[in-house]
Amino acid sequence: MTIKSILVPLSDARSGKNALKAGVGLAKMFGAHLTALHVEADPRAIAVDYVGEAVSGAMIEEMMKTAQQRSDADTKSSRKLFDAACAAGGLKLSERPTSANAPTASWRKETGYEDGWLQTYGRFADLIVVGRAIDDKDLTAKLSLETALIETGRPILLAPPTLPSKIGVNIAIAWKATAEAARSIEAAKAFFPTAKKVTILTAKETDSDQRPDELVAYLAWHGIKATVSKLRASDNIGASLLSAAGKAGADMLVMGAYGHSRMREMIFGGVTKHVIAKSSLPVLMTH
Repeated sequence: MTIKSILVPLSDARSGKNALKAGVGLAKMFGAHLTALHVEADPRAIAVDYVGEAVSGAMIEEMMKTAQQRSDADTKSSRKLFDAACAAGGLKLSERPTSANAPTASWRKETGYEDGWLQTYGRFADLIVVGRAIDDKDLTAKLSLETALIETGRPILLAPPTLPSKIGVNIAIAWKATAEAARSIEAAKAFFPTAKKVTILTAKETDSDQRPDELVAYLAWHGIKATVSKLRASDNIGASLLSAAGKAGADMLVMGAYGHSRMREMIFGGVTKHVIAKSSLPVLMTH
């Protein structure tokens, strides 16, 4: 897999800050183009919400005005963050591919709902970088992650609150013999040429079913020397997984994401849910 197009949803400057920082670093690493997607809320949606309610037109107009002011402020802060990140990373603004293998960036502003626009833009990206939710009230980041994972068919890099100095130099792979995990290996191939260490993490009690040695042999055909680390039996495999990745000195965790979308709410498996909420490492995921 080659990464030449990176998408970063940036509707909220708070949760999008680290995603943008990670995206800029990866654009420099791969000589790729970064697109920052900012979606403004449509104030007219407020009027629709109050149709048939006992709310005066003047009150609705005032709420729309307030919503527009808030939206304008969010756009201004997001654009300021984007310009600063590009300047710091040396990314030139460009709308078309350049002949030089240099990182570039572009800004996209749309109006409406972020999940819809993220689907549209996400399907034309090699990688989508999403910031981890700041807290349980950060619904924008949670929805971005759900949409990117379920609706785009593209690999996702989840950026933690604190980023390592480099991403993909020391890679840990959460291995489970499933289609999701196999797809995550395919997505990680872009990082393998520059990786100095690759560690396969697998549950000890299911070793015979998971066949990690077969994965070692497969990666060897791609010029990758990997070692296997077996997790101790634990009620919380997610915590054991993150602990093992930390002990391996990993700066990125690769894993399949297990879950399905129901009524616009992501229902994650226990391991995936724990990793998403607690990982201090960037996590490369596929569904």
